[in-house]
Amino acid sequence: MKTLKLMVLLLALTAAAAQAAPADAWFDMDNCGMCKNLTEDAELFANMTWDNQLFANGLVEITTVPAAYAERHQQMMAKM
Repeated sequence: MKTLKLMVLLLALTAAAAQAAPADAWFDMDNCGMCKNLTEDAELFANMTWDNQLFANGLVEITTVPAAYAERHQQMMAKM
């Protein structure tokens, strides 16, 4: 579970950096092995919320979705 949370956090941070980066940046969202699982269901991705809690020795990222998207979210997490 800890590894999964870390993976999701890294993906979110990478996605945020990619959006802020110039168009000719090195990161390729279309060919990212992790990103494709998140962006495969655009409606689910648009309805997800992210919250980061920083601690002295790490952090926790909490992802929430509306109840109507819970099953789709679980399917996406299983692919990761």
